[in-house]
Amino acid sequence: MPSLPKVAIIELGSQYTLLIERTLRELGVRSVILDPKRASLWLKKNPLKAVILSGGASSVYDENAPEPPTEVLSLMRQDGHQVAILGICYGMQWLAQHLGGEVKSMSGNREYGEAEINLGESCHRFFTNTPLQQKVWMSHGDSVVSGPKGFSVLGHTQTGTIAAMANGKIWGVQFHPEVTHTPHGKEILANFLQLAECERDWEPSSVVASIQDGAVSRLGDQRIIFGFSGGVDSTTLSAILAPVFKDRLLAVAIDGGHLRQGELDEIRQHATDAGVNLQIVDA
Repeated sequence: MPSLPKVAIIELGSQYTLLIERTLRELGVRSVILDPKRASLWLKKNPLKAVILSGGASSVYDENAPEPPTEVLSLMRQDGHQVAILGICYGMQWLAQHLGGEVKSMSGNREYGEAEINLGESCHRFFTNTPLQQKVWMSHGDSVVSGPKGFSVLGHTQTGTIAAMANGKIWGVQFHPEVTHTPHGKEILANFLQLAECERDWEPSSVVASIQDGAVSRLGDQRIIFGFSGGVDSTTLSAILAPVFKDRLLAVAIDGGHLRQGELDEIRQHATDAGVNLQIVDA
């Protein structure tokens, strides 16, 4: 069975959280999405290399604002090095507030939509392979107006908002790198994964291997009978399991007299293409 993901995404109310997970997967790295109230136990039990704090619509000053467990700030990897942290939008504001920076409301000056950030004359490794001036997607009502002690400001927007900050293994960005409206967002997330020393652990074929390994571990050397409609789902599952179980796998299709003309022939052909034995049963 594959090992658990080495990246945890803590969901803090963002509409884009699934996009973070999908973008990491496109970069070849698996991740797990955790509810902030249940994250503490998972973080204690499972080794990680990186934590991403999502954005969200709340203010860090709201009474019931979502909060990740504070231990994310002191998590250590198995090799004794600090777990890398990336705070996105609200996640960056939470980091700033809890580490001694200052966050203020942008009432009347909320930034939403396309913005341009300036990274200055020298580009931090977090922005490797991206331009010093680039378009990003903003969505925030509060802003970090003063970074915590020890943090470097990596860039500003045209309005003077702090767009990114960093200190050691902790990074924060006020914009959303996971959305397509941030053209260089995928490169930025790739840089974060590299700085966090996250190895590629996902590719489409690994999903197939995971399903096969899981089926074998549960079913062992038993014979398997399952319903086969000839549709996409049953045909795909057959193609995945047939190489593992071979003659012990039997697909059953039921002819209840309501099939379209020629549909039985299609079902037989799909079973043949999937490499699975098929039995037609009259209802």
